[in-house]
Formats: sequence, structure tokens, C-alpha cells
Amino acid sequence: MVPCLVIAWSLLLVPPENPKVTIPAAYDRLAAAYQKNDFGAMKSWCDKNLSDTFTYTGKNKSKYKKAEFLKGLQDQAKQMKSVSTSTIIVDSLSFESSSAVASTSGVLIGNIMFDTQPLLLTNKSHSNDRWIKTSKGWRLDSVVVDKDDYQLQQRKKG
Repeated sequence: MVPCLVIAWSLLLVPPENPKVTIPAAYDRLAAAYQKNDFGAMKSWCDKNLSDTFTYTGKNKSKYKKAEFLKGLQDQAKQMKSVSTSTIIVDSLSFESSSAVASTSGVLIGNIMFDTQPLLLTNKSHSNDRWIKTSKGWRLDSVVVDKDDYQLQQRKKG
């Protein structure tokens, strides 16, 4: 009987989820999915990490709900031919009761096809992302992009 009590007691002592660890780790997993240009992995990440009320606000102030954001990711993955660099860095992470704000910087470098033209894409971005504590853990509730700089360079075919 004692082993059952020890196991039950140890389950109560499991530390709660630490958002200072889990939120940056979530960004690392998303960057890895981008690096592979794997829409399935990106969608899986979104299913696990985005709240039901998620919104994405672009640099131009256009606002997208979760389904529209996923469609944009899918379209982007189709256009990308390869990704050589994908990083998302959490510059700062602050907390207020049951929410957190992550200031993030990202870099994406890859090859895309635009019409029939192969191009090298370099994207540098910055956003302020709001995470909320839910019964299922921390979920990304909103992204507000304040920097989204793209450079396209012509690539030789072949």
C-alpha cells in the first residue's frame, strides 16, 4: 500500500508548467517546422499552441483569424522551395497575471518561386505576441507584427 501512496504523492509534486521555458521552446519548434518547410508540422504546432480566439495583425494592420492565418501559412509553404534559415528569438518575455507578452524577432531565408522566377527571399520580422494561460496550458492568443521587411533577389535557374 505504501508504494501507491508514494506514487500518488509524487504526482502532486510535479512542478507546474513553467512558461519561461515552454513559451521559448514553442517558438523553437515553430522555427524548426519552418526550416523544414513542413506545413503539416506548422499546422500541428498551430493546433497545439494557438488559442481558439487567435488573431494575427500584420504590419499593414490587416487582421486575420486562426483559419485565415493557417491558409496563409499553407500558401507560403507551397510557394517556398527550400528554407536555409529559420529563427525565432524571444527578445523579452513579461507576465501579467494569466497572460504573457513575448517580444520576438525572426529571420527566414529561403528560395521561392514567383510565377516562374526563382527568387531568394530574406525576411526579418518583429512582433509582440500575447500568450494566455488556459486549462490546457499556455496558448498564443495574438500576434501583432511591427516589422516585416522582405528582400527578394533574383536567382539563376538550375
